Amino acid sequence: LSQKGSQNGPLSDDDLDDVMADIELAHVALAGARASQFICDLMKWPGVEAAVSESGGWSCIENIASLIVEVDLEEVIPDEAHFLLLSNVSALMKDLRANLLASTKSEAAATRCLNDLWRKFKCGKQSAASLRRNPNLGVIRTVLVEGNTKYIYPSLCVPEDSEDE
Repeated sequence: LSQKGSQNGPLSDDDLDDVMADIELAHVALAGARASQFICDLMKWPGVEAAVSESGGWSCIENIASLIVEVDLEEVIPDEAHFLLLSNVSALMKDLRANLLASTKSEAAATRCLNDLWRKFKCGKQSAASLRRNPNLGVIRTVLVEGNTKYIYPSLCVPEDSEDE
């Protein structure tokens, strides 16, 4: 958590950059942890394994991902490098499951950091006068609020017809 932005004066642009870096890091941790949990839950969802098997398994996707690795396509299109993880779906799932506890701890730490920043910069109590004196506080509030809506993953619950199983 950044120590920048004491209550004594306006937050400089350099201090704002440090706070934004803290927020970005926390958002990345949240996104990773929530995505991992969602994928693990989804893969355990009733019927998913059967549907994958009926469709021929993961081999088609793994073959395409392996081809991406062979031709170094991730070097040309770095935004698509995450598809490399699909070159071995069972290894991916094993890694995700093995790291769920660490992901949960990361999510909790990131949430704590964001909540601390919210309180530190009084994002819930900013007056027009304080925002005029220190407009960077409004930037912090906006980024924190937007992050609350941007880094949400759906939660899966047990379907009613399979609760008894």
